[in-house]
Amino acid sequence: MTSVALRPARPAVAVATRLDAVVAVAVFLVARAVSAVFLVVSAPDQIALTDSPTYHVEGTSPAAPGYWQVITNWDGQWYETIARHGYPDDPSVLGPPAERNPYAFSPLYPFLCRAVMAVTGAGFGVAGGLVSLVAGAVGCALLARWLVVTRGRMTAHLAVAGLVCFPTAVLFQATYTESLALAVLVPTLRAIHEERWRPAAGLLVVLAVTRPILAPLALLLGLALLLALRHRDDPAARVRVRPLALLTVLAGVCTLAWPVAVAVMTGVPTAYFDTMRAWVRAGGLGGGWVGGLAQLVGPVLVALLVATALAFAVVRLRRPDRFRSPDGLGTWGTSYLGYVLMTTTVNPSLARYALLTLVPVEPLRRALTGPLDRVVRSQSRVLLGAGLLLCAELAVQLWWVRTLFVVTSPVALPP
Repeated sequence: MTSVALRPARPAVAVATRLDAVVAVAVFLVARAVSAVFLVVSAPDQIALTDSPTYHVEGTSPAAPGYWQVITNWDGQWYETIARHGYPDDPSVLGPPAERNPYAFSPLYPFLCRAVMAVTGAGFGVAGGLVSLVAGAVGCALLARWLVVTRGRMTAHLAVAGLVCFPTAVLFQATYTESLALAVLVPTLRAIHEERWRPAAGLLVVLAVTRPILAPLALLLGLALLLALRHRDDPAARVRVRPLALLTVLAGVCTLAWPVAVAVMTGVPTAYFDTMRAWVRAGGLGGGWVGGLAQLVGPVLVALLVATALAFAVVRLRRPDRFRSPDGLGTWGTSYLGYVLMTTTVNPSLARYALLTLVPVEPLRRALTGPLDRVVRSQSRVLLGAGLLLCAELAVQLWWVRTLFVVTSPVALPP
């Protein structure tokens, strides 16, 4: 059994119930209420904004905006442009060199927002906030129900609480795609893990138009395929080879679906990739985090960091079965974080990308079932430690909202 194995590493420890989903949604909504307070008390510090090379604004953004306006900051403004006007047909945005433009953003979320706006007559902030809240609640309910089965009830609900209180979790109610991606990603990972190939295939197609995260999923599937081939003498592994191969190919094809669609819409074969390079130019440091950090601190230190990461990955793959995650989420988080570090520029956005690694899950499993289990076996100690952790997360979240998400100066870093 391996960390990317598709069957549970140990028997189910609990049966998920509707109450688990209800608890997860309640925890999610309480956390969003706290985040709403952070946004409301921070919004008066925001300056008036107009469209500029450093910050895109759809229409006008007044100083000291209200809640429904401030949640549309940053990428939310691009999604509002798409929801209101669709994708541009002006070839000048593609350069050369290309400007930052809406083709960098996947279509499912803004088109859902447009549908809600059309049905309800609400503005983009209200419609987008509603879509994000509903999708985030669904994603947390699905995550809790899965983790109850694979990791136990306490770990499941503490993991969800850790996720919804994470410093950048305010994006689960902002006009960003994190909530929608969570709602699609969790059932996708579960379907793959439980070898329900047809639902997994359909969900991969949905992810293709939700958010560009299919490349690390293709890597995850490829690793599982290699391991199945390695153990093909085992009848169970041999049966998995064909569906894994097909899913890996599908994930690779879906990864290119939006770039191909952009090429067709614009008539420029490289339009999507030219657009993404425009964001790298705006960040100022190319080559992903490895190349960017090499420019900042020198190649020797970065080489040491990369070697350490590779050594950690080798050790992880060679661990005994009893130390491996029962649902493959540890491997997903590692694959996705590696993909983010290789493809994004050095900036604070890494903190929000980390949301979809489902960051609290693996550390909590280790704390509750690893070498420290005798120390933390007491439920009261576990809850006390979890409470302190959640308070720390919320304190950092308040700082993140006030310092990065709310725009307080004309030149600011993206959150």
